Amino acid sequence: MVLILIVCLFMPHYSFSQAEGKYKIIADVSYSEAHPGDSIYLVISPFLHLGRNTKSYLSITDQNRVAHFNIDQPYPYGYITIKKSIQFKAIDELYPITDKYFWENGDKIYFNVQRKDKSDINGYKTTFSGKSVIKYNLINKIRKTYEQIQSERRKKNKGKYGKYNPWDFTPLKDTIATKMLLSILDSSKKEISKISFEALKADILFLDQLSVLEKLRNIRINNVIFPKNLDKDSIINKMKTDYLVPLNNPDQNKYFPSGNFNGFYTSLFQAISYLNGNSQEINVAKDIINNTTGVIRESLLTSLLTSIGFNIDTLEIYELVAGHITTSNNMALLDELKGQKNVNIGSYILVDVNGAKIPMSTFKGKLLIIDIWYTGCGGCVLYRKNILSKIERNYQNDSRVQIVSISIDKNINTWKKSIGLDTYTNPLGVNLYTGGLAELHPLIKDLGINFMPMPMLVDTTGKIIEFDSPSLKDYNLFRQLIEENLNK
Repeated sequence: MVLILIVCLFMPHYSFSQAEGKYKIIADVSYSEAHPGDSIYLVISPFLHLGRNTKSYLSITDQNRVAHFNIDQPYPYGYITIKKSIQFKAIDELYPITDKYFWENGDKIYFNVQRKDKSDINGYKTTFSGKSVIKYNLINKIRKTYEQIQSERRKKNKGKYGKYNPWDFTPLKDTIATKMLLSILDSSKKEISKISFEALKADILFLDQLSVLEKLRNIRINNVIFPKNLDKDSIINKMKTDYLVPLNNPDQNKYFPSGNFNGFYTSLFQAISYLNGNSQEINVAKDIINNTTGVIRESLLTSLLTSIGFNIDTLEIYELVAGHITTSNNMALLDELKGQKNVNIGSYILVDVNGAKIPMSTFKGKLLIIDIWYTGCGGCVLYRKNILSKIERNYQNDSRVQIVSISIDKNINTWKKSIGLDTYTNPLGVNLYTGGLAELHPLIKDLGINFMPMPMLVDTTGKIIEFDSPSLKDYNLFRQLIEENLNK
């Protein structure tokens, strides 16, 4: 169980964006291991959604080894963390040198990051100065206290825990830890803004639900089969009684839509829809609309959109959600997400193994299967082995279908060597790469791609049919989708 304010979610790659908007992030970062000219990134989870729209902003350290950020962006608050660019195999990985912190418009903060343990990539100590120092120190204090509670509990239990039941959705109800953390928060209530207080409070209150969150996500992600010896209706009704009934009342807006809150309730609605046999995201959106109101409804609807991949059906979801969005920050997020869906693949240019520039419009007229990967990506190897290689065999003689492998490796020789391994891609297929630009290539930036592998299906005109959707991660569903589009 971890505090989302505290732990930085592992996202291998981020979309790199130009700064624009009406809210401002001002931060300076001093890192003990940095040298003048090093790359430091400030990573933003816009608003309170820890999903696809995570963005990274680059600053180069000056002669004093300090990186300066003055970022205009459209969201009034959210989560930020500091990352360092570190060379890993073929590409530059972004590794966290701080944890996540709740940020709001008006913050001016100086991060002083010291490496505590050089043998541990995450062994960093962060201290602060500046206008917002009280809040950031408070978050550190809450984090440290929670870690101590967990450490003492592990020692007491000596690694012995109760039997894991994936169908028990009862929260832990750790009242002692919750009261202790809330007491720390209350001690600084008058010294931080109301919105910061409510966000930190909500994340603390939803700590007990994080163990349940893992089970909810497991249902949706792994398409688990419900045991025959259990009463599905009873479990669904209990989930609704425990979590939806308290939410669906006039006083529900007492909950601040924090990262923990959004993550939990978005997964809850998705799990209930799946168990009811209505797992399409449009049904999840309708359930959210029917069970929530006001700010909570808006926050969960936009959270849902950031958590799902794209296919033609999601256009209907955008239209549905748009009718329930009124606040400017949620409208900004909705517009940003919609903009990613209007991309035409034919407008981009990649590079082949001979260094020639290849316009993606070259493949116009074919149903296009695109797989985006990088050297060192274990998931990319598994995806090709378990799904893409089978698709290749099915359509290797079908002139209507073209598979294109795109690598974001920075080094062309590393990329060529990986092609020859026949594990990431087919050496005899169409292999392209981003010309050393990696995540900075327009295709990667415009689609907001922040993790690999990234499969997509594109129609004969260059329009995306599906992009990082569940159908592309299941062989049978993928082949069915291809056949449907070939027979149109």
